Amino acid sequence: MSRGLGDVYKRQDETRPTTGDTVTTVETTSTKPRRSWAGWVFGLTLAAIAGYLVASWVIDDGGEVAQLGDPAPAPSALTDEQLAALGELPSEGFEYFDGTAGSFSDFEGSPVVINFFASTCAPCVREMPEFQQAFSTYGDQVAFLGLNHRESVAEGREVAEATQVTYPLASDPDGSLLAAFEGLAMPTTVLVDADGNVKYSRSVVLDEATLNGLIEEHLL
Repeated sequence: MSRGLGDVYKRQDETRPTTGDTVTTVETTSTKPRRSWAGWVFGLTLAAIAGYLVASWVIDDGGEVAQLGDPAPAPSALTDEQLAALGELPSEGFEYFDGTAGSFSDFEGSPVVINFFASTCAPCVREMPEFQQAFSTYGDQVAFLGLNHRESVAEGREVAEATQVTYPLASDPDGSLLAAFEGLAMPTTVLVDADGNVKYSRSVVLDEATLNGLIEEHLL
């Protein structure tokens, strides 16, 4: 049976939504998994923790954690021009672990080895016995000072006891002293000659032999 043109129009009109009709939209479900907010938060938390841990370690040219006695030059070593630009030693004082006030003027006329450390810095703790050995060798010619970075005296003393360090220790509670020496990471070692000139400043892990060589080269 043939259909007329009017029948075709009629069937088309019946399938069109009219004003007031509800149009149902069919949503297709993607097979691609969605990352939940919990996943994002977890990822960001891990990234923050990793950043904190990396900041506590010294990175060398190859992007690896520096090891004891690593002789390779690193970007953390200041150039001669940068050392000269440091000028005079910081005038601000500090407090020794025994509660007495101190300043860099305490070492006037004497070369000094300054080492910045923290209990949360594993390389710092690992190298401190090496500094103690160097102190035993050169302590009668060179002064040594350990500066505890952004920690309480109790935390610093705990590290000193664990590493059996006997040279003077003091606090750098706000990190201003490390910043004054252009320290980039932990640990940082600074060598100052008897005239008060900074001869060496580098964020790197040192062993006894390397430190002894630096003392002989820059301070004696």
